[in-house]
Amino acid sequence: MTEDNMANSGSDAPSDDNDTTRRALLMATGATATAVTAGCISTPIDLASTPAAEQLSHVVDSAWLEDNLSDVKPLDTRDQSAFQAQRVRGASRVELESVSAQQEESDGIEPDVAEITTALSDAGVDQNDDVVVYGDGVDERVTRTAYALHVAGHDGEVYVLDGGIDSWHGYSQAGPHDPEPSSYDPDPNTDLFVTRTWLEDHLDDLAEEEAEIDLIDVRDEDAYLGLDNDDRFDRHGHLPGAINIYWDSNASGGALHEPDDINTLYFEDAGLSPGRTVVVYCVSGEFASNTWFTLRSLGFEDVRIYEGGWNEWGNLPGDDYPLETQARAVLEIEAGEDGADTDAFSC
Repeated sequence: MTEDNMANSGSDAPSDDNDTTRRALLMATGATATAVTAGCISTPIDLASTPAAEQLSHVVDSAWLEDNLSDVKPLDTRDQSAFQAQRVRGASRVELESVSAQQEESDGIEPDVAEITTALSDAGVDQNDDVVVYGDGVDERVTRTAYALHVAGHDGEVYVLDGGIDSWHGYSQAGPHDPEPSSYDPDPNTDLFVTRTWLEDHLDDLAEEEAEIDLIDVRDEDAYLGLDNDDRFDRHGHLPGAINIYWDSNASGGALHEPDDINTLYFEDAGLSPGRTVVVYCVSGEFASNTWFTLRSLGFEDVRIYEGGWNEWGNLPGDDYPLETQARAVLEIEAGEDGADTDAFSC
């Protein structure tokens, strides 16, 4: 099957003249919105427009993407077979391994900006493109790609599609795709991550009850408490001063949780402040990017990922790199059996 087999016959994305009419028709439908144009996907109305897209920064929904498709660069983070089966029209694909690439420096592990740049160039992304990153949902593939764009110093806007490909009701394509490569010119932003040396320098601050830096371990509770006995690591526990907010609390069923619940989790229960520095970590930085993106969407200005994560800290000598196993706080949004929010918190 070629790209045009699933595309609307002889046309590009909807023209501006049709945008308002198409969106009005979508909003007027009942429980589902069935697209009548070839190349469109039938989508539940509650995924076409989402509360997170309406209330959170740099989160968009399917309706917004359809209205703005001609002005943005869609970037698909799924595997090759899913990408070729069906994708947003005009999308290119990036590999998680490339946008997650890291390198060892004297002060610790950092993102490999050179490999990230190559991935973006191969996908045909230009420095000034407004990019919409999507995948199966708001998962670590999507948020790590958004983070990588920011690390590369991307000049255009970077958005994430709430609900992922299953929410998409607009024009689609299928089959192989070889985009015209770009000459991406990075301007690395080193303020978005911290290294082992940075943490060493701030250990005393992190351990204080009134620390000026908030530290979040986004792994599951057993890993945080050192109960998992994962044989990849010599030591188990968490960084001194870290609280535990499992990354999966940010989204459910492919979409971000209700903004009110996310606000309650991070502002009221965790007591975080947007004016403070927040450092998040997991094992290797991928799941931490999900919380990084969520906090940025809430208005936090200084959120950083500890790139080395527990892959690094859990294998360092304990005399110089302390850890804790006692809980400071364990917080999460609990989901119901159907994946919906229950408005309950586990502490």
